[in-house]
Amino acid sequence: MRKTSTITLMIFGLLLAITAVAKDAKEKKYELELANAVEASGVQLKAGTYKVAVEENSLIVYQGNKEVAKIPGHMEELETKNQETSVTVSNNKLTEIRLSGTNMRFVVGG
Repeated sequence: MRKTSTITLMIFGLLLAITAVAKDAKEKKYELELANAVEASGVQLKAGTYKVAVEENSLIVYQGNKEVAKIPGHMEELETKNQETSVTVSNNKLTEIRLSGTNMRFVVGG
């Protein structure tokens, strides 16, 4: 009986650890500095410092702890690792964000 309880506790502990790691990866936030105001999917983002997180097919933009935008798009894998978080802007519209420390970029829209 005691051996079964120990195994059950070990499995439960392992599941908790896996859940915590997955949650941490999903909720990773990256600092984003905008030198100028940009538009992203109809939302105007003023120049300033933001935090961004990827959630499914959306980029969530935070100012402090407040969510200020949810931008639709998709992730794409790059050949090389990004050294810093950077943005690409075309005609004052945000088109992509490259995420620091990853080989991923978030492409706005389609």
